[in-house]
Amino acid sequence: MKKIKIRFIKRGKIPSDYLIQHKTWLGWKHIGYWQGTCTRDSIWYAYCNANTDELLKEVLEYYYLTDKKFVKVIEYPMLKEY
Repeated sequence: MKKIKIRFIKRGKIPSDYLIQHKTWLGWKHIGYWQGTCTRDSIWYAYCNANTDELLKEVLEYYYLTDKKFVKVIEYPMLKEY
């Protein structure tokens, strides 16, 4: 069973949403994806959502290509970004 170490980052005040990071050998890294065209133009988007459970489900499905029952998720304390 694979272990994934994650933490959420709350950004904003009233209409807040959450970002997600995972732990690597060099520290914490945001989880996101590249979206580009046939030319050199490409943009990096971070996964974000207003609900942490939906965000975790989305990241496990699209980034890790697995389900929550096949991995062990270790969640670290949340950070707040102002």
